[in-house]
Amino acid sequence: MNTYNVNDSDKGYCEWYKTTYYPDDSCNHYNKRGSYHGGCYITTIVCNILGFDDNCEVLNNLRKLRDNFMQKKEEYKNDLYEYDKIGPQISVLLYEDYKETDDDMIAKALYYNFLVPAANQVKENNYIGAIDTYKNMTSLLKNTYNIKVDKKGLNNYDYKKGGHGYIKTREA
Repeated sequence: MNTYNVNDSDKGYCEWYKTTYYPDDSCNHYNKRGSYHGGCYITTIVCNILGFDDNCEVLNNLRKLRDNFMQKKEEYKNDLYEYDKIGPQISVLLYEDYKETDDDMIAKALYYNFLVPAANQVKENNYIGAIDTYKNMTSLLKNTYNIKVDKKGLNNYDYKKGGHGYIKTREA
């Protein structure tokens, strides 16, 4: 058993496992609370820039879309893969822009023009509309940051566990 000589404020939060960790634990999703997240640019917008709770209604509705709809249908494999492939890159760029300017205007625009409408569409069981809204936001971000999607690795991609901001591959 590990013993730690740190305060609770030194703990980080793992988005994937939904638990706290100390800095020297082996969770590769570790991030110190209030610091840059890293993979999921939607969480970066909502939590790390705008300061909403990770358990807020918008994020929970979007997770419902991912977990209960998109991960169940192979037709969304490309969308989930793209999110996981470019998510970390967009997350870094959004957070760097925010830190550089100390202005949350971009995050607010994305939140109110795309994320809230998509979350509301999920609430209304309009999953296709929510996916379209999300795709429009992603397209805007890819164009803004001149990001190209590399499809290398798509064949081994496990879409049933996708959409978290990092690539998971199928077990052989």
